[in-house]
Amino acid sequence: EKGALKGHVFKDTVALLKWCQDTGVVASIFSSASVNAQKLLFQHSSEGDLCPLLSHHFDKETGSKKKMQSYIKICQELNIRPGDLVFVSDSEQELVAADAAGGCAGGSIR
Repeated sequence: EKGALKGHVFKDTVALLKWCQDTGVVASIFSSASVNAQKLLFQHSSEGDLCPLLSHHFDKETGSKKKMQSYIKICQELNIRPGDLVFVSDSEQELVAADAAGGCAGGSIR
């Protein structure tokens, strides 16, 4: 909470989050880290406080990132149709689950 540790965030991620904000695209995070940990990471990132660029944080309380039902639950909470969801991950199993829920899934290679 004191900001002594900085969360590493890729510069292109910051650019994408800023683009989302500028164009009215809602950006949210679904992570295996707790919501509190996510907020600390993004508040104290190597690129500054990114929390204002994120509308929602989802964690294991939502369900497994490898289960279709988790993405349906996220869509319900965001009040969007699954077809309006774009999910990006480097995990094939997560992408398959998001796609099965009706979302658009895109792979990230780092």
